[in-house]
Amino acid sequence: MRIPHASWCMAQTVIRRYRENIRLLTEWEMEVLDAKLMAKDPTAHKAMLLQSSYAQRLQREITAVEDMMDRLSDEEQKVIRMRFWSSRAVVPYEYMLACNYSTRQMQRIVCTAIKIVAVNLGELNPKRWTIK
Repeated sequence: MRIPHASWCMAQTVIRRYRENIRLLTEWEMEVLDAKLMAKDPTAHKAMLLQSSYAQRLQREITAVEDMMDRLSDEEQKVIRMRFWSSRAVVPYEYMLACNYSTRQMQRIVCTAIKIVAVNLGELNPKRWTIK
């Protein structure tokens, strides 16, 4: 059974943005701390409260990717790091020579990782999509 294209693209984007999301969440937390220290400005405090859904989304995406990485073996994690985080674009499987897997095995690993992230984010029904 194939994953819906929109779910696939969304999960792949979440994985690719993982490191950026950690940086953004850290910056947001620092802004909130600064706003609490400068509590004299009620407008800034209200703006921070409005952005809390933004921080919750970032945290949910970060947690989904961290859970996926925890489920994978060290070699499988290496495939994910090379595929999504070694450069700006997604690296083709043919250029991932440092991995000890065939192209088809790497595709299966990436597919499993994307399923895990999509289920964790609620894009896929966990009862319908079993993950090893």
